[in-house]
Amino acid sequence: MNSQNINQAKIFCVAGTRPEYIKVFPLYQELKKQLKKVYWVKSGQHQTMVDSLEKFFDIKPDFELKLKQREPNTDAYLGKLAADILEKSSELFCKEKPDLVIVQGDTMTAMQVALAAFYQGIKIVHLEAGLRTFDIQSPFPEELSRRLISQIASINFAPSILELEELEKEKKLFKLESKNFNSGNTVIDSLENCCAKIGEPGFDWSYWGQAQLAFSAEDFNLEAFLEIHQNHKIILLSSHRYENQKENLVNLKEAIQELADELTDLVFVFSLHKNPAIQSVFAPVKHEKILFFETINYPLFVLLMQSSYLVFTDSGGLQEEAPHLGKPVLVFREHTERKQGIEQGHASLSGLDKASIKNSIRSLVENPQLYQSMQQDAKELYGDGQAAKRIVDVLKLVLKEQ
Repeated sequence: MNSQNINQAKIFCVAGTRPEYIKVFPLYQELKKQLKKVYWVKSGQHQTMVDSLEKFFDIKPDFELKLKQREPNTDAYLGKLAADILEKSSELFCKEKPDLVIVQGDTMTAMQVALAAFYQGIKIVHLEAGLRTFDIQSPFPEELSRRLISQIASINFAPSILELEELEKEKKLFKLESKNFNSGNTVIDSLENCCAKIGEPGFDWSYWGQAQLAFSAEDFNLEAFLEIHQNHKIILLSSHRYENQKENLVNLKEAIQELADELTDLVFVFSLHKNPAIQSVFAPVKHEKILFFETINYPLFVLLMQSSYLVFTDSGGLQEEAPHLGKPVLVFREHTERKQGIEQGHASLSGLDKASIKNSIRSLVENPQLYQSMQQDAKELYGDGQAAKRIVDVLKLVLKEQ
């Protein structure tokens, strides 16, 4: 494809989960500014969880895979979801014949869409490539997904030099033909854009809807709550990993209940996943200092991060966003692929047993020196807000070569 017809390249940006929307949108937006045939494909993996993002980003999908909606953890859930995404994306690609398919990260959407493109000889671009824990079971099934995507992608964009180095090792080991680049992480592009918007005078919070309490489906004025509790230490929690379900979640539940009783200045705000296996663990908790939310729109969630004292999570995205906002992160996992945060002192592993969880939170609450050391400037730890522009520049050069 030469420089005269570069604008004829048909590019599909595919997303289906909340993190994918946040991380793919900046690139989609930049591509739309510079090229003509750029399309948003919605997989529907997290159907209801992306509604507010479509509104905030003003995205109208050009194509939808229209997946069958299934409850997580039901019989053969992962296998059936994988087969559905593979079949629907294969049919779409066969009909529309894109030149380039862009996927992000390590979701089931990314994995199966990449496979569908690979089977049809369509070039694949992998965003946030090269993350590794080197434990195929953790995170599950994401570690397998991202390894496979990187090996069939034509172009991999690593979020930092660490991931780029890993991709280059694998390229040499497996004799791959892929092109690998360090771009920074597009999650910071979206985060900075959101912070700028919500920081504008007169930003209309009500337009984006209220947060919704878990278990009761009641609307809750989280913005007012954060204002009232600005002198409290708000601990933001989230957990959704398969490997953390059951015993580990029970440990977390008991730990925060005890800490809420023992430390008077703490308030826990839990962003609860819709997975019934996760919700059932926390449904019995009744404590005035522990709030559970099932739905929090993106701008409100960013405000929540800004207002929090620290973040306790097994989420990859929060490990990237929180340090950028100066918030220490306790990682609810045995190991993490976001090694920069650990190595540079902005994050630490919390442990999975109750005692370790309590001690990790207590140490940050009761040790100002430790807290300040983890709070130190991490503005460009995972990106500088220019990743999307960098990626588009590279893609235009690569398309010209073809």
